[in-house]
Amino acid sequence: NAAYNPTLPPLQGALNLLSLNGYDYPDIQRAILAEKADAPLIQWDATAATLKALGCSTIDRVLLA
Repeated sequence: NAAYNPTLPPLQGALNLLSLNGYDYPDIQRAILAEKADAPLIQWDATAATLKALGCSTIDRVLLA
């Protein structure tokens, strides 16, 4: 919960919203991660691995300047 861990990875937030709106993980058809190219923390590896484990095979990455 946010009281003990105030930071959520972007994917965790998106998956929470998905569930709260009545969707299931198999409903994910495509995902796009946008992140800064020079960001000190990169989410790509964890995001791609998690989405693949959930059955999403179309995952794209957009690098922002």
